Amino acid sequence: MRVFLTSCGLLLIVFLVYAYQSGYRFNRTASHPIGIYRLVDQAPDVGLYAQFCIPATRAELPPLDEVYVSPCTTDKDGHPLLKRIVRVEEEKDAYFVLGDHPKSLDSRIFGPLKHSDITGVLVEVWTF
Repeated sequence: MRVFLTSCGLLLIVFLVYAYQSGYRFNRTASHPIGIYRLVDQAPDVGLYAQFCIPATRAELPPLDEVYVSPCTTDKDGHPLLKRIVRVEEEKDAYFVLGDHPKSLDSRIFGPLKHSDITGVLVEVWTF
């Protein structure tokens, strides 16, 4: 039984590493539904999700709880946070992102992102 459980654990680890390398991400934050998202080779657009670096230093942001780590938007464990792209103004190189949670760290706080701030574009695969 012990060998079986060890084998299952190792297979799970291999599977998770492979999924991450293949572009799959697990969102566990309150910003959007918990679930699986996938990185796509696609231009940022309304309705898609973005991973990004905050276009401001920590000192330039209003006081926040310590769950966010700069310069890129990650939680305290280093997992990227996702925000939905809600508006794009390409002529201004402006991308507005919004989280579902009222206290989300998003464009309501730091303003629009530039294309160069976006480190990945994701689509929802399975949420619950």
